Amino acid sequence: MTFSVSNKCWLKFVSHTKAEHPALAQHRLAEIKIRIRIEIDNNIMLIFALLYKKALKKLPIPEKAPGVLFIS
Repeated sequence: MTFSVSNKCWLKFVSHTKAEHPALAQHRLAEIKIRIRIEIDNNIMLIFALLYKKALKKLPIPEKAPGVLFIS
């Protein structure tokens, strides 16, 4: 799993501010969790899109199928 540089920086910030400002650190940690979830979702969507594209290339698509319109 890739982990963005900004998330690493925020985690360092959280670890440094946790002792002095626990509420702020908790808030930042919640933000990081949301960002990580979005990153994971985007990566999963990208993987499925690539797999779908690869699968489409392997399917034998007839040139003229009755009642079916293929858009490439």
